[in-house]
Amino acid sequence: HEISGKKALELAQTPLTAWLGSLIGNKGNSTPLHQIFQHIYTNAEFYKLLLHNSQSGQVIERVQQLSKEATLIFIHKLIDSGHIEIKEDVSLDFFAAFFSGSLTSTVAWWLEKDLQLTPEEMTKMFRRLIFGGVRDSLNIKIF
Repeated sequence: HEISGKKALELAQTPLTAWLGSLIGNKGNSTPLHQIFQHIYTNAEFYKLLLHNSQSGQVIERVQQLSKEATLIFIHKLIDSGHIEIKEDVSLDFFAAFFSGSLTSTVAWWLEKDLQLTPEEMTKMFRRLIFGGVRDSLNIKIF
């Protein structure tokens, strides 16, 4: 556990690009959300160690921060490409925090359930629960 504690502290200080390395480089047909679930599925033992480590609070906090940053980058790309028109009463920072917290909690639940659902099933459920309300709130044309 001491090794995983050191690794957890190291990861808590890792920049966004390093966390997302394989996800950013993946040019496959899957969506970024599916890529996240697939990455966690493929590296489940590592993520379980992080989740149950004494330093897990710091790691989870860092993952949420990175997720918020990545969400904001992604949303700004969609805005710039014309796929999203933001309603004035919706804060992008609030949306990023909401999405990040939802995703982090969902991943923790999935790991605790020993990945009984496939990455495809997780992607479908998460999208159905989250993006319906988000689509309406952000006035998304295409998602």
